[in-house]
Amino acid sequence: MFVVTKIDDENANFNNVFTQLKTEFGPTVCPVVVPVADRKIVSYINLIEMKAYKYVDGKAVETEMPTAEVSEKMEYRIDGLIEAVSEAVAETDEELMDKFFSGEAFTRKN
Repeated sequence: MFVVTKIDDENANFNNVFTQLKTEFGPTVCPVVVPVADRKIVSYINLIEMKAYKYVDGKAVETEMPTAEVSEKMEYRIDGLIEAVSEAVAETDEELMDKFFSGEAFTRKN
C-alpha cells in the first residue's frame, strides 16, 4: 500500500506520482482515493465506493461526483482509474477475470 501525501502542495501532481508507481511496481498498482483538483484540491473520489467527498471543518462530507463540466480531462482520468481498479481486482480470481473480460461491472459484493 502506498500513501501519497502533500498532494495539496502547489507543485504536486498526483497523476505523475501514480504513473511513477505503476512504472516502478507494475500494473497492479491502483488507486483507491484520488484527488479532484482545479488549481487546488476541491474534493476526493473514493473509487471503491464511487462517491466523492470534500472536507468541511476537518470532516469528510459527501459531495457530487465531478462531471465533464469540471474538466473533460479529469472525467477521462477517472474512467481510466476505475478501469485500473477493475483490472487489479480481476487479476485476483479467475471468475472475476471472466467477468471483467465480458464487460460486466464489479460491485462491492463481487
